[in-house]
Amino acid sequence: MGANTKKTLIAIAAAIVILLAALIVLFVTEPKEDAESSQSTTTAAEVTSRLLYEKSPDSITELKVKNEKGEFQIKRNSSGRLIVTGLEDVELYDAYITALVERASSLVSQNVIEENASDLSKYGLKNPTAKVSITFKNGDKKILCIGNDIPKADYESVYFCFEGEKTVHTVSKSPLTLFLGIAKENLISPVVTKTPQRDENNQLPTVRQLKIERRDFPYTISMDYDEAQETFVLTEPVDLKLTETIKYILPNGLYGITAISAVRYPVEEKDLVTAGLDEPLAVISMQSDAGEETLYIGNKAVSDNGTESYLAMVKGKENIIYSISSDVLPWMKIDVSDITVGYVYKAVADTTDEITIKTRTRQDKITKSGKLSEETFTATMNGKEMSVDQFRNIFKYLFNFRYERIATDDSVIGGLTPYASITVKSSGNVRETLEFYDVGNKESVVTYNGKVSFYCRTAYVDVLEKNLKLLEEGNELVMTW
Repeated sequence: MGANTKKTLIAIAAAIVILLAALIVLFVTEPKEDAESSQSTTTAAEVTSRLLYEKSPDSITELKVKNEKGEFQIKRNSSGRLIVTGLEDVELYDAYITALVERASSLVSQNVIEENASDLSKYGLKNPTAKVSITFKNGDKKILCIGNDIPKADYESVYFCFEGEKTVHTVSKSPLTLFLGIAKENLISPVVTKTPQRDENNQLPTVRQLKIERRDFPYTISMDYDEAQETFVLTEPVDLKLTETIKYILPNGLYGITAISAVRYPVEEKDLVTAGLDEPLAVISMQSDAGEETLYIGNKAVSDNGTESYLAMVKGKENIIYSISSDVLPWMKIDVSDITVGYVYKAVADTTDEITIKTRTRQDKITKSGKLSEETFTATMNGKEMSVDQFRNIFKYLFNFRYERIATDDSVIGGLTPYASITVKSSGNVRETLEFYDVGNKESVVTYNGKVSFYCRTAYVDVLEKNLKLLEEGNELVMTW
């Protein structure tokens, strides 16, 4: 995953919500009046529209929807609030529910196909794709039956009739889309984790740690906030600096995770198995000044258009399974190499005071004082004066150490002794020590401050020995190995 992609992850998550909101606005912005009418107007060739009914959305007291996904009931309580039967104990997706009621408040017929149909089945109306029952304050009731899509239509339309009637209409599919394929769970708020309140400086509560445990990793990834450095660092499986892109994302942690939708409520044991949440693919946890959040990530799904999502649950709301876009979960795509800088040492040339190097054939000590750009700079190698360029070049070679892959198993160096070590002492007496263990096949396992951390090519130390000799002789160093 490239750095530019990572920078847009959170923006993509927000765009999903905005797009859905825009869709709902499109559905509900048509002005209405509390009236029924049979007026007709010609809106396009061979299409004569007729208003079948129109009521105020506030006059709807009950809405029942039945479709291929199941059925649900929306009722207006004594205070006028819309509630969903069976979802009394969860936070509702109020905008979606309001949109459903808005859509149910009126309907326009494009054409009458048959006045007294003898066979409703040919229109898909004997067993409708969806049925919508609407009850109004005055006791009126309408039951909408939605049938098949109309083939070869210039724009999306469906067959329609009122229950108990045999007049078949064609109506635009767009106003009825919300009723087709919606499940009761979709009326649950898609907000998985909330965004806490910002402080007077518009800052979110500090994220202290974000930890990723994935079944496809032999290790845990832990990114922690370093109070002294006021930045995030990788602490597991190894100690490394993080890229600026990841450090930009981390302050948001798991704040404000929004799902595509809720997909299961309440959750039974069999649902956990089906969703892969009995043994999650990943557990992502956050500790922050606002508290703790933990996401359990289950099976991955790919839609027909290639959109990827994961089934997930959040700790504290284990009775709901959500579908979350993979764009909102970058932690399911990254590895250590994606989120860290390429170099190992935290010290830089100007902060370095001393370098001690031991190999099979040599032992060297380099000391330095002052910054490379200042006249007060001095450096020595084994007591012999070095130039700025000489110090810069040997430090560059050391600094350019690159690992081949992560090592986490201490047993790989069991019984071995290091054949080389490099210790860099920097400002504040901070020490960073790499020790190299020959494990065969031209590979070395490297410990960082005593912790098994990396695999690298043994050639790195071989070239280092040559460079130390070249440095003594005043020759140009070799920078590749």
